[in-house]
Amino acid sequence: MDWLSDEECDLLLSCEDFTPTERVTIHLELCMGLRVSEVCNLMLEDVHIDKDPSKCYIAVLGKGRGIGKWRALPFHPDSEEVFKAWLEERAKFVARIRSYNPYWVDPGTFLIWCHYRDKPIGGKYTERGHSLDRAVIHKVRERFGLEFTNHTLRRTFGRNLYHSGVPIETISAMYGHDNIKTTLDYIGINLEDMGKAMRKMYQYQLNVPGKNSEKEGEDE
Repeated sequence: MDWLSDEECDLLLSCEDFTPTERVTIHLELCMGLRVSEVCNLMLEDVHIDKDPSKCYIAVLGKGRGIGKWRALPFHPDSEEVFKAWLEERAKFVARIRSYNPYWVDPGTFLIWCHYRDKPIGGKYTERGHSLDRAVIHKVRERFGLEFTNHTLRRTFGRNLYHSGVPIETISAMYGHDNIKTTLDYIGINLEDMGKAMRKMYQYQLNVPGKNSEKEGEDE
């Protein structure tokens, strides 16, 4: 399956044992729909936290011709808490690295890693080297006994929006897709979805405006 079930999704979202790195990565992919490359390349300056919740958003540089295409994503209700917790952890990473190397240059990416507690080495996660996979996804999979990838989390994000009744055009914009067909391929319309559609149509047919009044007229 290309997406998590509702039970699996709830298991990850309700987990209280994630490290800050795991929590922020799962949040960015499962709750905000970012590609793994977008998570790796997200910069500190791209995360906008404001006193007014309606003005909180992240600026995401996605795929596209040239340097790529920007899109703005509003915060999920849990985003501010998750991001602030991560920024506190990130500051600890930076301090520990600089205690050994005062000339270390912060890459400016939202996520950074810090290896070796006895002699920290810092850098940014990369998609090509699968460093984020090894640091987060593989560990979480083993701990929970689940089979999923970064892409599974991104697909689940769109499918959850779809099941929540969000218009496909909005989902497509949040994904950063150029066309709705790609979005439909992502969220996957299966027999369960079509069954729900049939039941909704049946309920509509039972309550067609004027149907009951016509029947009452016949009885008279």
